[in-house]
Amino acid sequence: MWRVFTTISKLRIAVVLGVALACVSLVPLHAWSAGKEADVPSAPAAAAEDDDDDDDEDEAPAKPLAYLDLTTFYASTSGPAFLLGGPRVTSLTLTAGSSQSVLVDAPLTIDFNDRFSAYVAISGSSFASGPAPWTTFRADSWRTGFAADVIEQAGWLPTVTVSGFVSRPFDHSSLAFLSTTYSAALDLDRTLDAEETHGLIAGGSLTRITVDTGPVRIGSIFMVYGGAYRKFDDWKLSARAGFQRFEGARAGSIAQVEPINMPFVRADLERLDDDDNRLFGFALALGWSPKLSVVVALSTPIFFNK
Repeated sequence: MWRVFTTISKLRIAVVLGVALACVSLVPLHAWSAGKEADVPSAPAAAAEDDDDDDDEDEAPAKPLAYLDLTTFYASTSGPAFLLGGPRVTSLTLTAGSSQSVLVDAPLTIDFNDRFSAYVAISGSSFASGPAPWTTFRADSWRTGFAADVIEQAGWLPTVTVSGFVSRPFDHSSLAFLSTTYSAALDLDRTLDAEETHGLIAGGSLTRITVDTGPVRIGSIFMVYGGAYRKFDDWKLSARAGFQRFEGARAGSIAQVEPINMPFVRADLERLDDDDNRLFGFALALGWSPKLSVVVALSTPIFFNK
């Protein structure tokens, strides 16, 4: 019974948080064309040929972009809380006292075009509660998901992005139970100028955790946020504030985790290339439940065919 209680109080779940800014990278549209030699045409013919070339470039398919979106998180809390994550993942840690954790998330991502991406990821973590030593770092879960722009901005209508994922822990003998995590998110991005240098963002997500067997029941996680962003040359700064609620957990009549409400703020600084692909990212998130929780995230994507 103590094993079940300990597992509930140290539950670790990967959750998508804020895909509008981090889960979808813009893909450069490379024109595939064959060179040819020809006589110099007259001006009207040259203009017509240029128009044809423009049409060919517009109709050329986008080249998929493959990369490892490696992100490292450090989280710390001084009391009972669940810890917000950085741009992509939320590490949910329920403890009776202070705790620290390090999580490495490695999604192998393919941006098929500038509107759809998919990934498969492996995450590993290590944590320490109170005066206890750090646990051995190990890969503890896998995840697969997608992000898609279903509506492009038109007039006052913002870009609408939907995303989702499913996650499972690896079958470790130290776990009292295995669970499956399902998450769905909706994000809005409204640029305020033609150059897309600044804009507004908002969104929300719903995450559900189902336990394979046994009396354990884990509640859903709800999240909503709003914020804004600004680009400065090759840098992008964004900030948001939001609210998360964890519906609690129960293991029959043995142990129970009460629902937790957590307002939070988060700031992201990203370095972008000419095609708006993220080259580097840093995120800082603060949450209160009412104890302070702090998460720092460092993103260093590794491109394979850029």
